Amino acid sequence: SSVGCGKVAVTVEQTESQSVRVKGEFSGFELEKMDRFGKSDPYFLLKLEIAPRTVFFRSKTIPKNLNPHWEPFKCDIPPTHANVRFIVEVFDEDRASADDLIGATTPFYLSELAQNPRELELINPKKVGKRKYKNSGSLSLKSFTVVELPSFFHYVYSGCRLNFSVAIDFTASNGDPSNPASLHYFDPSKPNQYVQALSAVGQVLNAYDTDHMYPALGFGGKLPSGETSHNFCLNGQPDPHCYGIEGVIAAYQQALGAVRLSGPTNMAPVIKHMRELSAAGAVQPGNIFFNVLLIITDGAITDLDATISEIVAASREPMAIVIVGVGAADFSRMQALDGDGKVLKDSSGRVAAGDCVQFVKFNDYLGMSADRLAADVLREIPKRVVDVFVERGIFPPRS
Repeated sequence: SSVGCGKVAVTVEQTESQSVRVKGEFSGFELEKMDRFGKSDPYFLLKLEIAPRTVFFRSKTIPKNLNPHWEPFKCDIPPTHANVRFIVEVFDEDRASADDLIGATTPFYLSELAQNPRELELINPKKVGKRKYKNSGSLSLKSFTVVELPSFFHYVYSGCRLNFSVAIDFTASNGDPSNPASLHYFDPSKPNQYVQALSAVGQVLNAYDTDHMYPALGFGGKLPSGETSHNFCLNGQPDPHCYGIEGVIAAYQQALGAVRLSGPTNMAPVIKHMRELSAAGAVQPGNIFFNVLLIITDGAITDLDATISEIVAASREPMAIVIVGVGAADFSRMQALDGDGKVLKDSSGRVAAGDCVQFVKFNDYLGMSADRLAADVLREIPKRVVDVFVERGIFPPRS
């Protein structure tokens, strides 16, 4: 089916100070040998010159190499530290004892180094003044850039369109909808967790939506035709758009009467559909949009490898996926999709370009306000929007 996107306008507050993004690529040259029986195992830290000497980036360790070339890196520096001095320290990793400092650069301002990239001498303060000591090697800058990050506000204010779609799990693991124990059981006096999750997020989306039209999809259900589909319209029509969250809930209730719960729980098809839609939109200056796919599921995912592959591909498009897990299932496999604190990699070794998935368990919010659930579901969207467009070199016009 052809699936479009609803549109959402967002009200946010602008702050005066802005973070900066540092991107660089370093190589070491003739680093000092720190190990008695072998070469050094160097890594570097980008950190503040003075207390609290916060570390903003730590590279990977390159084993047994005195002329290492580290992979390109990037990190974001908050406004409070954008105009203070930094240093780079190079260490020799030692598993048996504390890591040894090979040497540190002289302090520098980020913007100054970006304007005047140069080779940086590494000095070990404990060896300064010793006979014949010159340095402990040097750090070569293959590239070093500093970019002021726009805020989410800047993109929205300059016309970025936020588009939302919803996908609901219609697999048999939810339980027979006629059984009160089912996650899909419909009781007007006591909404099920699917309806509660939709309503909670809808309180945010409906408040800012320009046309109140939401594409509502289902996956894992057997259609009246007998076909099991992993990307069907809840309203039974070729056009999946529903008016408001109330319309989505009505279409969901209608689908429960027409679509049999089936399976397996394959999420890759709806993610692929949204990815292809995002890619076809051709984001460019003057045509800036961002798609958000909300998936509500009971967590028993069966196509994990295919879903990870689609998420890795989706990470390169202007989109995000927010997943709400309902029920008391084991969500450990679902949590593996969220890139928080780690880099998602598919079975072919392809690495995600960024974290485009946010996962929350509905049961963690029982007894809390719907606002809290909605806030956590949508919490990572502003950063994701900025990341996508900055990496594409698309910046809002300066006012």
